[in-house]
Amino acid sequence: MLKLETQFRNLDIKVAQYNLEHELDYTDQNEDPDFPPSSKSSSDKSRNDDPKHPLNNPNLIRDIHYVGRSADDLFATQISNLLITGDNFGSVTELWLNNNMISDEGASAIASFLELPSCALVELWLGKNKIGPVGTALISAALSSNEKTQLKCLGLYSNPMGNAGAGCLAQMLRGNHVLVTVDVHGCLYEEGKHEPVIEMETYGCRVIESDEPMGEEGCVTNQRLLDVIQKFSAFNRINPTREQAIRGLMKAASTKKSSTSSVSPTSKSSSPSDSGNSSQSYQKTSEQSEDQHQQKVSKFLSELCVKPGSEHLTNEEKRSWKDCEWEGFQVEMEKAREFQSVIDDQMAVDDDSSFVEDETSGIVRRGGAGLGEEEEIGHNLDHEVVKTESKSWRDLKMNISGSARVLPNRSGPKRRGKNGAAASGKPRLESIPEPEKQETTFI
Repeated sequence: MLKLETQFRNLDIKVAQYNLEHELDYTDQNEDPDFPPSSKSSSDKSRNDDPKHPLNNPNLIRDIHYVGRSADDLFATQISNLLITGDNFGSVTELWLNNNMISDEGASAIASFLELPSCALVELWLGKNKIGPVGTALISAALSSNEKTQLKCLGLYSNPMGNAGAGCLAQMLRGNHVLVTVDVHGCLYEEGKHEPVIEMETYGCRVIESDEPMGEEGCVTNQRLLDVIQKFSAFNRINPTREQAIRGLMKAASTKKSSTSSVSPTSKSSSPSDSGNSSQSYQKTSEQSEDQHQQKVSKFLSELCVKPGSEHLTNEEKRSWKDCEWEGFQVEMEKAREFQSVIDDQMAVDDDSSFVEDETSGIVRRGGAGLGEEEEIGHNLDHEVVKTESKSWRDLKMNISGSARVLPNRSGPKRRGKNGAAASGKPRLESIPEPEKQETTFI
């Protein structure tokens, strides 16, 4: 920290001196001392044009690495306060605090820095800590409130954020179009499994090994939430044109239409009328929600079709696209809840005398000879482990842009290779028509 404090103090002095000299030159050249430019705009322009600007010094500390050193909330608070009070010119762009002991209190301090418009962080890695739903929510709120955020990579892997924290991240990404990488691997609940060996060499960190069991408490049990986070960050990474967005929405609609089938739960029941009524109610409600969602998607498509297809989506259009996806996610969740409710009703009707519902948890159990012989047969969906099929990068490109051919963008955010060297990884999109009767090239 002493080096950082010294750097910040020296930058304050050197930048002030540079701005003073720059303003004097400006006055001499324009011969109008009554309207000099502001020091900030002058500094920004000179920083981009002049390699001798103090902020262009290659010896400046740009990234803070404090990985695997048992850093606690106190350290996170201290480093955050130092950045808030000292880094007035955004010289620090990366903060690596993986594999430490930071909890919600430390995450709150970091969030205080993230919400500042002057925050110049591009990468923030907080994986393998103890950040729960509260800390995740605070970080999400900070990124949502800061319209000038430059953060492109956020690592929260192997943190006990739970469904609530994952939901906050998804909500934040609806309005955030800058984050292109949100790493949440290791947050999903895996029954009967231990935490895998985590190799962090690709992030410039040492290899971390752990054999501690991963419990359900604090884990994300609904993989759909992680799917939304993955899709929204991939959307930001791809940054599609209107043509690609239209093609992706139409392809997704056609795929969903072809795969949708009328599924109604059937079981041997002593009261078929009750079961039929529940099934009809379930189907009616689902159809209404689905129709409303399709109408919203159709309206959005019609608005896109009247605008130039080669242009990238505006921020307002990006938000509308994400709103459509989020509403579709909500429809799928509601359908799953209704379907589970019908299943539970049918099981209760099957043998009403042998089923007992726990009023506190909402769990339906089959009564046995003793309390220990009860068999759990139904769950509240909020407490169930919901798994989905994993999506590859190719699948995401097909769903978002309608094509799997996306070329890498060499100007994207840097990533760390095994040798610690930086490598670009952000894709560069080109409006490429679908090849006819040819195998698509994947990169």
